[in-house]
Amino acid sequence: MEPRLYEEYDAQNLVTLMNVVCQHKRYFVPVNIETINQTLRRGTRKRFGSLIVLGDERLLKGACHVFYDASGQVGHMAYLLSLPGEEGTTWPLLLKAALKHLPRAIKISIGSPYTPLYHAVEGRIQPLWGSTENLEVYSEDTLLIKFLAENGFAPQEHYFTMSKALPAPVCAIGYPFEILRGAECWYNAYSWYGRSSAEEFGLRNAALSVLVQKIGHVVEGHTAWYPLRARARAALCDLEVAATRQGQGLGRALLTHTLEQMELDGYTSCELFISPTQSPHAYALYHSSGFTIEATWYEMVYQINF
Repeated sequence: MEPRLYEEYDAQNLVTLMNVVCQHKRYFVPVNIETINQTLRRGTRKRFGSLIVLGDERLLKGACHVFYDASGQVGHMAYLLSLPGEEGTTWPLLLKAALKHLPRAIKISIGSPYTPLYHAVEGRIQPLWGSTENLEVYSEDTLLIKFLAENGFAPQEHYFTMSKALPAPVCAIGYPFEILRGAECWYNAYSWYGRSSAEEFGLRNAALSVLVQKIGHVVEGHTAWYPLRARARAALCDLEVAATRQGQGLGRALLTHTLEQMELDGYTSCELFISPTQSPHAYALYHSSGFTIEATWYEMVYQINF
């Protein structure tokens, strides 16, 4: 049995496969044909990429979605799916087909059944599958990690999902803050990026909230968050402090006010996603503020040209 392109199969078969493979995912919500098609469109801004499947008209045994980033040189496998117990035969065939469909790639990164990998074309921290994780292979994917390591993939980076139960509100003073909601967030709150908020977050999120600290019209720091599918849990998706104000306690004040506001909004816990090596100061802030590691993720990369 050889992998083939998706067009030769009934979309409902892919829905069934994903719901079987991903049923133990964090915050899993069953998918349908509409959500599958929406997800595939998220895989690239200009084209669908290639969805490769393995199986027959009655049953799909595996699938993977491959595409390039904007440079056309870096390849991505959004996920590598296999029916439980079929991995030993399914994964090698799908991987071989995926490499064939990415002939220009100088390296290929991969996601897992737990979190499809679309960050490369969507921007960072998108609420895929209802959680903040948007990268790579979950630490509990032990079988997948072993298979990838045996086939030329190596870990390049690791990331943490951290969470914290929200405290009772404590009125902090010393900084004037402004709370923005939904459409109000899309003014130039992210001025030091040199781009708009919509470009930073990829797509507008009507449920987004932003806490801004500014002097006059100059933004000196902000946070942003949105609700997760998990009941009463918020995702902290941004915490930024202007370079001229770093090291003065503004970041901790922003975080404190944000957590207090989340509880006032009815949330009972907060979740965030971070690289401890790329953002060591932020990681130290979250750790010292009571956030604990809830999940670990690995960026697995296949280097084609060394």
